[in-house]
Amino acid sequence: MKRSTIMLAGAALLIGLATTQAGAASFSVLDYNVRGLPPPFIEDRTTQMAQIAPKLEDFHTPAATYVGQQAIVLLQELFHQNYYNTLMNPATVTYPFKTAKDTGGPNGIGDGLNRLSDFEFFDHFRTQWTACFGSGGANGSDCDTNKGFSYARHEIEQGIFVEVYDLHADAGQDTGSRTARRSNITQLVAAINANSPLGDAVIVMGDTNSLYTRVDPAKDNIDTLLSGTGVADVWVELVKGGVVPSPGPDNESECLTNPSGPNCELVDKIFYRSGSDLTLIPKNYAALKTFFSDGSGNDLSDHYPVTVVFDYTIVTTSTSSTSSTSSSTTTTTTLPPRPCGDPVALIYRDSAGDTLAASVTASDALRILKAAVGQPVTCEPCVCDANNSGSITTSDALLVLKFSVGQPVTLNCPAC
Repeated sequence: MKRSTIMLAGAALLIGLATTQAGAASFSVLDYNVRGLPPPFIEDRTTQMAQIAPKLEDFHTPAATYVGQQAIVLLQELFHQNYYNTLMNPATVTYPFKTAKDTGGPNGIGDGLNRLSDFEFFDHFRTQWTACFGSGGANGSDCDTNKGFSYARHEIEQGIFVEVYDLHADAGQDTGSRTARRSNITQLVAAINANSPLGDAVIVMGDTNSLYTRVDPAKDNIDTLLSGTGVADVWVELVKGGVVPSPGPDNESECLTNPSGPNCELVDKIFYRSGSDLTLIPKNYAALKTFFSDGSGNDLSDHYPVTVVFDYTIVTTSTSSTSSTSSSTTTTTTLPPRPCGDPVALIYRDSAGDTLAASVTASDALRILKAAVGQPVTCEPCVCDANNSGSITTSDALLVLKFSVGQPVTLNCPAC
């Protein structure tokens, strides 16, 4: 994908670029498929949800195992409204920032993706997979929902963001499900590359329904997420010594009897990539089988929650200059291409270079409005100065809002 490049220059020529890192701090992430389909699709799980809720609360409170850790929690399969109400109840689960429940899809139960966070997040949106397989109780019933992935920018510190993706790929081991799942991962790779170019810190978590080792009858392509976006799998990095398991039988026989063991590959995965202003350092990885079980040791879901504690450092840069007779250094910044008026677009392209998704919506107008009133959001003039006035104002937000609802207005941004 071609990206425009901005050359930064001034009257003084740059001769030095110093990089420093602030002291390390930490936060935790948790990924959990809660098995929240409503009855009669599966059995009633009201009791289990009531037990999961306080454990989500314990995860980020000072008295719990993860002492003093602020956290980001991503959930999958939270389809049932009553289960959502239980896990998001502010009286018992006190994360200050939470997503509203999605109610789209053919059965009105949404994509099942929700997040809780101690960090404020911005620009949250959901995207449905372009491929699914199975319905009516067969082959995973993926087409009975609008499963896909979601995105948001979490503000770890003032003006410092990590872009966090939550995904739930197609289930099932039949040929149709595996084909759809491979398409899901390809779609996700393209979207990350379009929306989170190198230089942006990224965390990707979710139920991938994929294994590096799976080969029969067709290989999963989850490894392309690593090669295609530059993210690393924390389990591979910390437990497997950085060596991605080869296709074939599971590497550890112990996984047959103890699938939550540290050497065992799970379909629930956590990936990360540092950015130009935020260095992420995974400190530990765990599958929390015991923590998320009932009083009798029974699992509260058919998936284990997986967690990582990240240390992080803020990277700052400074420049020095001298007279025009000195040698110079040029700094370049690479920006992703986005249409005028579309700062939060999910733009991605297939192998032929054809655009598959790009649209101006009310979410774009909201981001432009935030930029106009001085909130710390990314909004380049060549995308957000929709009336080409030379500055981003509330008038640009109003113009984009009118465009998004089909009013006959013209967007005219300056060139990038």
